[in-house]
Amino acid sequence: MAKSSPPHFGPVPGIAPGHEFANRLELWGAGVHRQTQAGISAWQGEGAESIVLSGGYEDDEDLGTVIIY
Repeated sequence: MAKSSPPHFGPVPGIAPGHEFANRLELWGAGVHRQTQAGISAWQGEGAESIVLSGGYEDDEDLGTVIIY
């Protein structure tokens, strides 16, 4: 996924909700998350396109339909 491609908001075709990826490079390759290091992929003035929890911060919480980042 190129950074210059337009932002995508909403479901990603072919990716089921809750699908787990091995790493951020796999997310990037699937077109799900543009960043290979940052946890938030966002566009200025548009909002967050995707948010990834890595388990690296003890206060991050994944509650299914709600995350605390």
